[in-house]
Amino acid sequence: QSAFGVQGNSLLFDGVSDYLTFAGPINDLFERNDFVLSFYFHPTGINPRQTLLRKKADCDTDDRLFTIDYLPGQGALELNFQENPSRTVGGPNNLIPLEPTRCWHHFVMERDNNEVRIYINGVRVKRMTSGTRFNIGNNFNLEIARAGCPTSETNFQGFIDEMRIYRGSIPIDTIE
Repeated sequence: QSAFGVQGNSLLFDGVSDYLTFAGPINDLFERNDFVLSFYFHPTGINPRQTLLRKKADCDTDDRLFTIDYLPGQGALELNFQENPSRTVGGPNNLIPLEPTRCWHHFVMERDNNEVRIYINGVRVKRMTSGTRFNIGNNFNLEIARAGCPTSETNFQGFIDEMRIYRGSIPIDTIE
């Protein structure tokens, strides 16, 4: 559903049955390529764990995966970037705090070789590294606002706008 956005309209997700699934070549980007993911979001729901973005199997955490969950009770995001259970960055011990007074949050994630850098509203807030580049490629589609495991997650409720995915990296002044 279309609604007000950062500039013009955005997508409104109801937290129940609204979500997007992307099939095709976009899913190959996450295997070993550098990339930048950028979007604005305005949460409206209060469910404890809401999935903003995911590329993983339903209810399975042993496979390669990529997830971004919104945690309203903690005013934070949780990013999980996992090649296997022993090779992971992010997780519950690396929450990304959000400014509680902001209506819209601008999220940017850049994977550059063995680093994952997170920017919120133009400021780098997290840098996570690994000894080697992570391969998070899997056979699952990229999904927006869909929870894969209804016993522990819910669909995102709120607005998402200006989502962009770039192959490679972009200049820091563009991110800021």
